[in-house]
Amino acid sequence: MPEEYFPDGTPIASWFYDLRVPALSELGTPYVLKDHGIRDDGTLQTEAIQALIDQASAEGGGVIIVPNGTWLSGALFFPGNVNLYIEKGGILKGSEHIRDYPLCTKRIEGIKGPSTDAIDIDACTDVLVKNCYMAVNDDAVALKGGKGPWADQDPDNGANERIIVEDCEYGFVHSCLTFGSESIHDRNIILRRICVSEGYNLLWMKFRPDTPQCYEYVRMEDIRGKTANFLNINPWRQFFDLQGRSDLPVSCGRHVELRNCEFTCDTFFNVHNSEQYTLSDFTLENLNIKAADTRFEADFIQNLHCSNITLKQKEEQEFPDAVTTL
Repeated sequence: MPEEYFPDGTPIASWFYDLRVPALSELGTPYVLKDHGIRDDGTLQTEAIQALIDQASAEGGGVIIVPNGTWLSGALFFPGNVNLYIEKGGILKGSEHIRDYPLCTKRIEGIKGPSTDAIDIDACTDVLVKNCYMAVNDDAVALKGGKGPWADQDPDNGANERIIVEDCEYGFVHSCLTFGSESIHDRNIILRRICVSEGYNLLWMKFRPDTPQCYEYVRMEDIRGKTANFLNINPWRQFFDLQGRSDLPVSCGRHVELRNCEFTCDTFFNVHNSEQYTLSDFTLENLNIKAADTRFEADFIQNLHCSNITLKQKEEQEFPDAVTTL
């Protein structure tokens, strides 16, 4: 296998290529729900399932097995030494009642109405998202890690590093990959070999004016599809609150590569300059783009490298109601 590298030159570890599904016997001691008095009769089983998870952890770890049937539960918390295995015909169904989920601190924006990302990667390292189909009324994959004027000093926050999203297919999404809005540092992020049927953004970088942020070493390649924006980089002011801080450092987006894409969009380059952030070391090459708005005004990007970009005019916008800035 040829060696591959993350955008900053770090070798991609071999485990990213290990796609073998582990045998059930490799996951540790089995704990089958029905063998421990847990019922699939439509009644809430949260406490019993959590007790079994805690038992498995205390006994050295293992695997919780969801057998054939529908097992109703509220919030469940898995420690690192306990796996989850759902057998064919097994359904672990989440309760539809908010009272079955504890009130606790979360990284989530205030919203009106239902809204949810498909996958939130929150202060994580070494993550592979592969062979997934995603269609949601929010972002498909969102990188998170904290927000606020002192977010980079909070030990509960953190960076996302060495993240690969590949070989995925998207139905409608707000964005295929979003940096923020609750994120402080994202490094070595790859999105490749994906197909998008429709959505609002391919790549969306949200820069909060009240949070120090650094998005760096990003590679997007071998992508085809259709969205409102091909690239969207703008200030994001939702729930803006400087909390009295007046010396917030300037954020940055740097070392961003977009290669080998064939795409249709309303706007090719929805990227704007701002005193809140700097953009540098962007590479755009082998892009075949059809857009209603083909403007490419990028003088404010330091060290911009472009080659083999084809921009074709299309007649009209397809996503006039897309919310892509705030």
